Amino acid sequence: MVMRLDVYVGERDVLGIGFSDNVIFRKQYYLRVVAGGAADLTASLDNLEVWLYTGEDFADTAGAKKLEAVNGEWHFDVEGTGFQGTLGFTVARVEG
Repeated sequence: MVMRLDVYVGERDVLGIGFSDNVIFRKQYYLRVVAGGAADLTASLDNLEVWLYTGEDFADTAGAKKLEAVNGEWHFDVEGTGFQGTLGFTVARVEG
């Protein structure tokens, strides 16, 4: 499973007519979730591998960063001119 995250940080000009957005930070990240050793994601959520990419090449893990789970959550840093932060996510199985 691959998720594309479009991280956007901006500020709205509330003076005047308020249509001016100043972009502080914008970058796309891709999270690839792989069932490590399991046949599919339904087997176990404990064996997931999560890789962070900054480009659309998911053929291998070259250039990707492997994220480590802490208490069932994965965290990664986003940074650039004018912004730095840490984002996190979890993966849950939803019975349907």
